[in-house]
Amino acid sequence: MFDVEFFKSEIPKYISGKRLSHTLAVMEECRRLADIFGVGGIDRERLLCAALLHNITKEKKGREQIDLLRELNVEYDSDDIHSPKILHAITGAAFIRRQWPDKTDDEMALLILSHTTGRPGMGLCEKLLYLADYIEPTRDWESCIHLRRFFKKDLAAMKDNPEKLQRHLDKTLAVSFDLTIAELIGSGSVISMKTVAARNQLLISLETEQAAL
Repeated sequence: MFDVEFFKSEIPKYISGKRLSHTLAVMEECRRLADIFGVGGIDRERLLCAALLHNITKEKKGREQIDLLRELNVEYDSDDIHSPKILHAITGAAFIRRQWPDKTDDEMALLILSHTTGRPGMGLCEKLLYLADYIEPTRDWESCIHLRRFFKKDLAAMKDNPEKLQRHLDKTLAVSFDLTIAELIGSGSVISMKTVAARNQLLISLETEQAAL
């Protein structure tokens, strides 16, 4: 059902240049993360396809994104409208289901929907796409470099301990949300409540796990 090679041939019709290079790098980072976290079979293929499609509508700007939301009949809230950098995740998730209904599914759309803001209760593949988008090797922003180093530190020592790996992944995402929120505050931008809720849920989960040890 999920055809990585098909989507690899399709995406240059929608994105180009550095964005295309980034997209391919995200797919390769998802491949590496899938190996680390033992994601195989159909889940792996879905993840790789979602990586290729995660920025499928990102070249549409401003009013074009709003028009596409309405064209696709997608629900959105005021946080979304005032956070234009996240709109491509919302339009992209709906667009892939309309454009390729037989080659995508709702789970793939959810991976794309949550890849910019996160959400409470993220599944493993959602977390991996979110992280890959942040730390893939071509990202050279200070926050991306910091998060990449944080994630890779002591990673090898955890490779045979799934519970430690999962906690480390959750800690890494919590750090990423802190970095994102700090940058948004610094620039005077609106913060999506999805990101705040995702951060809080992860911190509470990590605290609960620590208390149980």
